[in-house]
Amino acid sequence: MPVGVSKDKDLDFYAHLRPHYDTLFPLDRARPEFLLSLVRGRRGFLDLGCATATLCDSMVADFEAVQGWDLDAGLLDIARRRCQNLSNLHLEHRDLREVAKSPFHADLVSCLGNTVVHLPSPEAVLSFFRGVRRILKRDGAFVVQTVNYDGLACLDHDFPVMERENLRFERSYRARPDGRLDFTTVLSTPEGRSQATTAQLPLRCAELVELARQAGFPAVTLRGGFSRRAWNPSSPATVAILRR
Repeated sequence: MPVGVSKDKDLDFYAHLRPHYDTLFPLDRARPEFLLSLVRGRRGFLDLGCATATLCDSMVADFEAVQGWDLDAGLLDIARRRCQNLSNLHLEHRDLREVAKSPFHADLVSCLGNTVVHLPSPEAVLSFFRGVRRILKRDGAFVVQTVNYDGLACLDHDFPVMERENLRFERSYRARPDGRLDFTTVLSTPEGRSQATTAQLPLRCAELVELARQAGFPAVTLRGGFSRRAWNPSSPATVAILRR
């Protein structure tokens, strides 16, 4: 759909981003390299919140079977068009909370790009983690990436403006009474300006680790990004590696 037809109109969260998603969020080659370094088994890889499936696409040569799940049908349509000739890649329009019911068993599961914080509560995150543990093979790895909420001076926060080609992308957090955050994105293109807001859960590092342990993951390793540097409160991101 065209962006900016009605200026400043709130859209469903990803509607104004879909046509420009891969320009705004190109695949960081450090991601697949980092993930592959974590596991020896290469039979199954599952990416939860796969968006346009650029990460899945980059992993098909390394695994016998790759699955990508996302709730946004429009992003999956983009992914399916690009990946239609990849016979070992299967894309599903599914909620990540359904993972416990999946018959797919994976050596590696990822939930990147701040996807997990779209869940409504810590209890929902705990249930999700338990579901992933059920389908994760022994010696496998589950990798979760979030914004480093410990590093925000306050929860009312404006991120640096992103500029890509002819796009300007603004992002901000505003605290809500229920303890979550309103995450607002504003995209400016030559055709106009659009914005959308969704709720996110400010999942701090200690809470993430505790939920992982309650879900049955005894080993949790923290990194500050995909460079393998150790996590600290000023790290640009929180990357948690959960093992059975």
